[in-house]
This record gives sequence, C-alpha cells and structure tokens, in this order.
Amino acid sequence: MYAGFTHRPSERHRAIFELDGAMNSKRNGNTDFDEFVKRQQTAVEEGLVDWSKERDDWLRHLTELYEQTESFLAEYLDAGQIKLNYAISS
Repeated sequence: MYAGFTHRPSERHRAIFELDGAMNSKRNGNTDFDEFVKRQQTAVEEGLVDWSKERDDWLRHLTELYEQTESFLAEYLDAGQIKLNYAISS
C-alpha cells in the first residue's frame, strides 16, 4: 500500500498518500476533486464567501499560533536567553 516504506508511515505521510490519491483520481475516472473546485468557484462567483470573516479567522489563528509559540519559549524569554522581534520587513 505504501510503496517504498519499510515501516508503517506516520499520520502525516498517510495524509500525503491520500491527497496524492485524490489529486490523481481523475486518472481512474473519479472527478471528486473537479467537483470540489467547481463548488468553490461557484461560491466565490456568487459572493457566498465572506472575505472579512475569512481574514478575521486567519488573523485569529495566526495570533493563536504566535501566543502558543511564545508559551513554548517562555522559559527562554524569561531568562533573557532569547528575544522576540516581530519587525515587518518590506
């Protein structure tokens, strides 16, 4: 099932295999991905996508990622071993 592996692949690798299967499913006459793309295009064309909400959700998730990362580094930050710099480069 997992060609080239001598051991059971991780969850991440299994997901990649499944994605690869879905992306190549058209070879076998299965057009599930084609249908998914068409549904997404229709939603955008009909204005069903709330881009403000998408942006706000993305920014919320990004903030959560920064907060989680900072919590992982708290010991080093508190000891002054590392410093964070969120400078925006142009």
